Amino acid sequence: MDKPKPVADKKTLVAEQLHVRPWDDPILKNLGIDARSPYVEQYWLSILGPSTLLLLRRLCTGLEHQPEGYSLVSAELSAAMGLGSKGGINSPFWRSVSRLCRFRMAHRSGEILQVHQKIPPLTRTQAERLPSHLQRAHENWTLHHRPGRVGPQPVPTPPNVAIKENSDSHPKAA
Repeated sequence: MDKPKPVADKKTLVAEQLHVRPWDDPILKNLGIDARSPYVEQYWLSILGPSTLLLLRRLCTGLEHQPEGYSLVSAELSAAMGLGSKGGINSPFWRSVSRLCRFRMAHRSGEILQVHQKIPPLTRTQAERLPSHLQRAHENWTLHHRPGRVGPQPVPTPPNVAIKENSDSHPKAA
């Protein structure tokens, strides 16, 4: 589905009802990370914030059950998430919707909200903004678990360097 054109009309900034649709991206479909995965909770949480992450998860769960899309009443979802039922543009719910769009995890046009069910790993800049312990954990994840990586990747050998095989370098079976 093509990305809808943005809406400039201020009356449509807050919608009583949202029509949630999948936002398909062939690259994310193959290499993205499920929005409900432990990776997203561990690394995206401090970037998106808890309300936005919870909203993303709720929207993706709905799309899992209704893959073609579904409709929801924004005030009801907001209240169910513990964000209150006020629907102004500055309400926690609508700020979360806006934040999803700012990070390109969703795109909104009027009452239609397209949502990525798989999202990209953090960019290098985003990872650098994490607390230091999460930066180290993310670096380790990037080396060993990055999407698209198949099995352990060999370390490139610099040119003109001979590698000596050592029979003791392999662990022995117990």
